[in-house]
Amino acid sequence: MKMNFDYRIESDRKMTIVMPTGIPDFPSSIDAIRAVASDPAFGPDFGVLCDFREVHYTPSTSELTDVGRFLAMPGIFKGRKIAMVVSSNSHLALARLLIAVANAWGVHVSVFKSIDEAETWLSE
Repeated sequence: MKMNFDYRIESDRKMTIVMPTGIPDFPSSIDAIRAVASDPAFGPDFGVLCDFREVHYTPSTSELTDVGRFLAMPGIFKGRKIAMVVSSNSHLALARLLIAVANAWGVHVSVFKSIDEAETWLSE
């Protein structure tokens, strides 16, 4: 398994921070989601902050809908808050599509252009 993402769990903040370490693609995105969800340190009340400001990969619409449904699978992120931070307007638009799918399946996803705003939302 080659993950193009890294993550760290901040137990004191009840938050996991996910960052790209290479050029993300669909399989590495699924691998990263699985890795976080199965990490024993990832508490049941933890949120996820995805810092995608440096991502240059543009997923397809079908990949976004597949990821949105995958996020909502039992044992993955269903019922959790996920804050995505992006820097470009095109990624903002793509994130909104993912949000529509994931939220319809029971995940609480929102997108931001600022880390501070994302962290505030996660801590609410």
